[in-house]
Amino acid sequence: MKPFSVALCAAVLSLGAVSTVPAAADSVSDAVQVCSGCHGEAGIPADPTFPIIWGQNRTYILNQLRDFKFGKRKNDIMSGIVSSLSNTDMVGLAAYFAGQKWPAIDHKAVSAETAKTADAVFDTINCSACHQETFLGDTVRPRLAGQNEEYLVKTMTDFRSVERGNYLGMSALLRDRSDDEIKAVAQYLAGFKPPTQPDQTATTSRDLCGRVTALNRPPSWPQRRPSTTRFQERDLGLLQDATTTVIPRGDGGVRARLLFVRHR
Repeated sequence: MKPFSVALCAAVLSLGAVSTVPAAADSVSDAVQVCSGCHGEAGIPADPTFPIIWGQNRTYILNQLRDFKFGKRKNDIMSGIVSSLSNTDMVGLAAYFAGQKWPAIDHKAVSAETAKTADAVFDTINCSACHQETFLGDTVRPRLAGQNEEYLVKTMTDFRSVERGNYLGMSALLRDRSDDEIKAVAQYLAGFKPPTQPDQTATTSRDLCGRVTALNRPPSWPQRRPSTTRFQERDLGLLQDATTTVIPRGDGGVRARLLFVRHR
């Protein structure tokens, strides 16, 4: 960790409310500097338990900032930073970080056994239905490909325990996943490199509301078997029903019914 980053992270922790982040028009650029103390001036976080936010999906970043501000997601550092930011400030921050280039971090390659364990989890809970086959997410779901392994382990563990409670669907999906499974998935995603060739780019179809209704995958991509995951009322004692289904199509693509959650 760089000395400057250590100092700024320590300052953020000690300030609590971080009253130095103004609410005026200049607050976005000032807040970017504060964010860089932990998330990195070049997009590489000062600590691997912090997430990469450079190049992350804009609406996802904005939703997390709002959740931190209004207490739906708990973190003393982030809550303090966003406490004085307006909605306009948060929109500006989300746009700024989404517009940066995802940093190139050389994550270690996973073993065949780890990949097998991770793939079994993907097939069981259908991660690609929301995060896409490339694990790049969409407008509201985060990119997971190339994310820090330590952060992924922490956030999945927090979802499982409901310590992170801003999306109960993830808590339901991860409830029965073991530490070893979570570790394997985190390692796989951290080292996953999405296709970059034009002929390997996925195409999606959306309905009038912007929801993804179909994902066409190039033949060269690994094909996952169809799966359906259901959670009944017993799950976490919080959900009445949650379902995610992927239905294969004759043209080699899939039609995705994304996770549906109905609260009591």
